[in-house]
Amino acid sequence: MRIMHSLTPSTHPSLQTRPRIQLVTRRLWAAAGVTLLSSLSAPLSLAEPVELVRQSSLYLEPVSVSRILGLVNAGAVVDTTGGRYGPWVHIRVSSGPTGWVQALDLALPASAGVAPALPEAVTALRIPPRKDAPPTAVMDAALLNANTPGMDQLVQAATFAQSTEKAREFGFSGGLGLVKLPRATRRTPGNAGQPPPIEPAMALEKTMGQSFAAKRLAGRTLVTDVATQHYINLLGRWLSTESSRPDVEWTFAVINDHGFDAFSAPGGYVFVTQGLLERVENEAELAGVLAHEIVMVAERYHLRGGVLDTPGLPDQLEADVLATELCARTGLEAHGLRGLLKRLADVGMFRKAPFEPIIEKLPPPQARVDHLVTVVEDRFDNLENAPARRIPDRLAELKSRSLDASPHASR
Repeated sequence: MRIMHSLTPSTHPSLQTRPRIQLVTRRLWAAAGVTLLSSLSAPLSLAEPVELVRQSSLYLEPVSVSRILGLVNAGAVVDTTGGRYGPWVHIRVSSGPTGWVQALDLALPASAGVAPALPEAVTALRIPPRKDAPPTAVMDAALLNANTPGMDQLVQAATFAQSTEKAREFGFSGGLGLVKLPRATRRTPGNAGQPPPIEPAMALEKTMGQSFAAKRLAGRTLVTDVATQHYINLLGRWLSTESSRPDVEWTFAVINDHGFDAFSAPGGYVFVTQGLLERVENEAELAGVLAHEIVMVAERYHLRGGVLDTPGLPDQLEADVLATELCARTGLEAHGLRGLLKRLADVGMFRKAPFEPIIEKLPPPQARVDHLVTVVEDRFDNLENAPARRIPDRLAELKSRSLDASPHASR
């Protein structure tokens, strides 16, 4: 039977073209990639037919705030054109339109080849230096106020925060358990020469984090589904209670963005996109992503030398190791992050293209996998972990419990 597909026009008001200034600003931040998984392009052979494994939005440009041309149905066979940009692949559907989709939505083989130059509108994206940029993280935080773009989203995110007690209940009721493990070696080769992170008072660190996170959230919205927000907070809080800084006021949130992204900020802020939540295969992979970001915050990697910045390559590698340990310590499958990185490496994501990259602080997925294999080896393989759960199943459980606890449930 021939596999058919359709391109469904997108009509939702939120998918209409944004004002130009706001769109340019968000594209610049999307390109900056101050995240766990955002980086630059990868090679792909020309004109490879591939199948979509799930319904995917077709974007005009490889940024999730770009205009959506329509929806390509699951099962559709499309042609790749050779264009790659971080987690994005350029495709052509049989009805004629071309556009960008997420790589994890395609059944892509690992491939070589050379990616063509990106459209000028994309390759030209750069973050221009601010002439008035404050020299330290402390001064940058001092500029924060209630009217700062992105602050409304931070306030909203705080309303979803969960207590340690609720997180414990979530973990134990889900079959998870705590495991006593010796702490891993905390230094990664290359870290020794870096300036140590500053250790500001908690209130100041929180303000620094708000300044950092607000820039990433400006013009974006959070997912409105309360069960989704509670789930990410319960899982994140379950992990963070076993981190080196459980006393931080941890806040987790899901951004209403179909891109594949995660980032953190000092003071306990961790964000993932709806697109990432939809594309991880199970709770273990999601926990690995959250644990990586939790380690970034707990170890103050954003604050090396007093400059609020993206953690560098040695810190990224060290965070992978500590995140793996954190997942093992909390009864989750320890190698969820490694499994996700391996999937990203297999489809050729985030390898650097022939053109100049915008950001060079993130090691490619295969390098991260190799580092984990070398450092962690097999020391968590014999642990008894709860089976990795599918996220839709976990969300259904939370919603069911919420209904059971409702005062109307007994009526």
